Amino acid sequence: PPPRPLRPELVVRRRWRAARRPWLARLQPLRERRRPDGGSMAGGLGACVGRVAFLCAIPLVAAIGGFYVDRAVAFLSFLAAVAEVCLHVCAPRGRKGRQNLRPARVFPLQLGLIYCVQLWLLAFHQVSSPDSAPSGDDAPDLVEAAGGEVADGGGGGGGAAFSQPFELDAPPEALRWRPRTISVVLPCAEEREYAVKTVKSFFDVTPAEVLHEIVVVDDGSSPPLSEKYLTPEVQKKYKVKICRHEQTVGLIGAKKTGGDAASGDIVAFFDCHVAPQKNWHKDFLRLIGENYRRMVVPQITVLDVDSWTQVGGGGGMSKCYVTWDGDFKW
Repeated sequence: PPPRPLRPELVVRRRWRAARRPWLARLQPLRERRRPDGGSMAGGLGACVGRVAFLCAIPLVAAIGGFYVDRAVAFLSFLAAVAEVCLHVCAPRGRKGRQNLRPARVFPLQLGLIYCVQLWLLAFHQVSSPDSAPSGDDAPDLVEAAGGEVADGGGGGGGAAFSQPFELDAPPEALRWRPRTISVVLPCAEEREYAVKTVKSFFDVTPAEVLHEIVVVDDGSSPPLSEKYLTPEVQKKYKVKICRHEQTVGLIGAKKTGGDAASGDIVAFFDCHVAPQKNWHKDFLRLIGENYRRMVVPQITVLDVDSWTQVGGGGGMSKCYVTWDGDFKW
């Protein structure tokens, strides 16, 4: 049945209450509006709040479950919630209340599409940027330090452990750390006595507390380097670790094998016929300590293979680098 008209004295009393209580005047129209079935329009606001809650369910559940919530996931829920509120506020008012701008059956489809996109983003982030990586007991902890302090390297034994998700535009203070040790990786294929000279050079010019190990990857040499050149006595004396390929796999495969076997704070790859100069390690520790994502590339000079010394006063003749299209040049 249609609502009965208010008596004059009730209208005067209601206006007097609204004048003394402004918040009551704002609530009064909502109480007086009716749905097509004669009920209150307050149910429309409740339905809008419920839809907003459903739209924000994925980020809230992921945050409560301890998962990293990507910004795109949260922004998608925020955008959909704002659109839902705008649809509710901007809906035209008729004689029987607000008219819905969107058919009721469309919202479940919209919600399902948003859920699929958000779940895909969460799964992609977990696969591409895991929160942590396996590490040894003494691995350097590359956590984002509070108050501008830098993380401390642990002196080798397991490589770097990332305890924070990858952030593309991370602030400089979050990229600093204190590496202490270096693992030198030498891919060698038929280098023979050059491999021995290179190993001795690194051992002689690098402080013992910095040189964690020298990983020599024997890429199919015949005879094996460990039998004639890098014997067990040499390995023990010069901190050498031998990794051997029975068949030659190439430079990149040998570097990957050596990198996987290295356990220092910094992994440095060199050719198996180089003579490092004194204090070479300082630039590596300083530059990579400023930014653990940084790649340091040495200059290439002329080497006298007979005396195993640098020819002239240095001044690198060329430099190794990788172009944006993935081409390696030197």
